[in-house]
Amino acid sequence: MKNLLQKFNPFLFILTGTILTFLMFASFIFAAAEDEGTSSGGLISEALVGLFYIFRFPIHTLFWEFILEHWALYLPALLLNVALYAFIIERLVTRVWKKEIEM
Repeated sequence: MKNLLQKFNPFLFILTGTILTFLMFASFIFAAAEDEGTSSGGLISEALVGLFYIFRFPIHTLFWEFILEHWALYLPALLLNVALYAFIIERLVTRVWKKEIEM
């Protein structure tokens, strides 16, 4: 565990999390528009709708029945997914950056 969190970059984590949160909310709005039938159907609209299905994974996929019973957890679960993705991206970027510096 120490090796996993070694040289954690909180700035990169917060920056990545902020960007992913904005993308998640935009994709949420476009997915809602798609469900209501009011979507423009353009390339960006379709890309954001597809991105929403990525943001729903893994919490909504694994615990969908529980989230349906407790609807107030819908958005917090999406934000938890975003935090997970931000952590993964931060770890990948930091590790690649560390490898390049060592070379």
